[in-house]
Amino acid sequence: MDVDWQVETLRITAFPSDLTTVSMSKLWDSVIGQEPDAIHFQRDVIDAREIKFGNGRMVLAKQTDRIDWHYLSIQNTNTENVQLPIIGKLEEELNTFSDLAKDWFFSSDMLSMNRLAFGTVLLHPVNTVEDGNLFLEGILSSMTLEGVRDFNYQVNRRRNSQVNPGIEVNRLSKWNVYSGKLVTVAVNPAQGQQASSTSDPKIAGRLELDINTFPERTEPLPQDKLFSIFNELVDWGLEISEKGDIE
Repeated sequence: MDVDWQVETLRITAFPSDLTTVSMSKLWDSVIGQEPDAIHFQRDVIDAREIKFGNGRMVLAKQTDRIDWHYLSIQNTNTENVQLPIIGKLEEELNTFSDLAKDWFFSSDMLSMNRLAFGTVLLHPVNTVEDGNLFLEGILSSMTLEGVRDFNYQVNRRRNSQVNPGIEVNRLSKWNVYSGKLVTVAVNPAQGQQASSTSDPKIAGRLELDINTFPERTEPLPQDKLFSIFNELVDWGLEISEKGDIE
């Protein structure tokens, strides 16, 4: 099945063996090479910086146990011309994101890491919830969704890595029909008034993927195979997006 997926988000998550050695400014400079548009701190738990990137924005975030690269859509605040939160077509945006991943994985100061994950949220715009059900039914061939409302399906099917035998990989997929509206509120404190506006609903078949190496692993992943492992996670994500819930 030729599936026309659009990208809402793409993500790399790394769990370094020793997060205390990570310099966010050095990591950012080595991969992006430009000053960030913004830097955010939150009680020393999150250190994040972002920049306009490709058709969206790139965010590098450090939390207590992990580092994330997020490729995100640009937020829309106009209720008169609201659109789904989409960066662009999957194939094109994944190529852009993979180029960044390659720069990181082959950088001279690449981190030692115990776990690695690839995540994405994909959307397929439709006109109605019924159309969304039909779209997902075409991929999830074992399911009949006629007359179904509020469909949600989640499954994790584990595989062994072919790149590095012995590494187990979780393949978590979540399927549903997305329906969202944008609500904006304008407040006039001087007059004690507020006005709100709501957009028409936007609907899409939705797939969320988290393809990640086994969390109980305690020893570092082989450094020379990190990019190959990442590509394997991506390939398995693409396989699910095209063929549905497969073993």
